[in-house]
Amino acid sequence: MPISALESPEASFRYLAEQAIGSSGIATLWWDGGIGYWAPWAWTGNPPAGQNLKPQGGLDIPTNWGRFRLTGREVENVKWNRDALKRVAEDMALRDLMAWNKRASEMKGASRISNASSSSDIANWFEQVFSDLDPKSAMVWRSQEKGWSLVTTHGEGLAFSGDLTLPFDLLAPTFEATGTPWTVWEPTNGVRTYFQFSAEDPRWALRMRRLEAATEVGGNHR
Repeated sequence: MPISALESPEASFRYLAEQAIGSSGIATLWWDGGIGYWAPWAWTGNPPAGQNLKPQGGLDIPTNWGRFRLTGREVENVKWNRDALKRVAEDMALRDLMAWNKRASEMKGASRISNASSSSDIANWFEQVFSDLDPKSAMVWRSQEKGWSLVTTHGEGLAFSGDLTLPFDLLAPTFEATGTPWTVWEPTNGVRTYFQFSAEDPRWALRMRRLEAATEVGGNHR
């Protein structure tokens, strides 16, 4: 294995894929995060795109840190170095879990938010969340007497100063229409966030599930 393939588990995976299916082959290594929620974790070519991604078919790679699955054209019809692939998958899982467990402990100590929280408390809570989700851009709204009030914005191309309120029946049609680039998350009743994520980052949904568990906010996203 060349030195360049040892730079990261992802580089090691790409090397193993090239040995098995060639330099132009397409393969994706999925991980259930140890919580049963699948996410693409390493791939050749372009990353999988879309929401609610799930592996279809492929080869199962069980580990002590959750399940991995290998999918792609012809991946089931060629010979893979299964032992090396399992070691790479476990390396990925251990690195990620060690970093996340430390972060989850910090998040459990964070103050809870509700619709009754002050705007500054809501904005500060989301600043912590943004560092984990790493969205390209985001907007945070809260329900008030006259409609949805914009609390804060985050990221690329967005800036906010002053007051902005949308009627209750206007927010969803504006940001949740068919083909919208926004992902909706409601961590608590009366607080709604719209995110945009980079197309090169298909792992965000797993990070969101973890945040919901760590902060005990529940919520839902779509």
